[in-house]
Amino acid sequence: MFNGTGVPAIVYKGEIIELPRPKADGRESNYEALNDPYENLDGELVPPDPREWRFEAEYEFANLSSSVIDKLTEIYNRTAAVKFVPHIDVPQIAYVVLIEDAKPSDQVYKDGFKLKIRSQKPVKKLPTIDNMISCFRFNHVIVHNGG
Repeated sequence: MFNGTGVPAIVYKGEIIELPRPKADGRESNYEALNDPYENLDGELVPPDPREWRFEAEYEFANLSSSVIDKLTEIYNRTAAVKFVPHIDVPQIAYVVLIEDAKPSDQVYKDGFKLKIRSQKPVKKLPTIDNMISCFRFNHVIVHNGG
């Protein structure tokens, strides 16, 4: 699966909050397959779609500014849905997420923070190098030889 290498970012109320690089081994994300049937508003049991996943991620940061900690805590307390970009260098991969947990880190003494997020809606397409190649072609210059 293709991910990117940049830092994570959150878009909240039109503001981009660029988070620092997570601490070593402080970035864990996956796509959980949605395999269980669920009940819709009419009370009908809906079978699972085998091509649906939920994006989940946990991050641990060694050093966050107090303003970013305050902003993340505000988002968490409001249960606000925000746009989350796992890697700022690939903004085409983004999810609307809810922050499930936001708290100071037990592992780091000063300004450490743990963040757990989950996509609000199911993901229908996993990012791969094959389906993401067009994201990188917009800066590509094509040179034609001859006429």
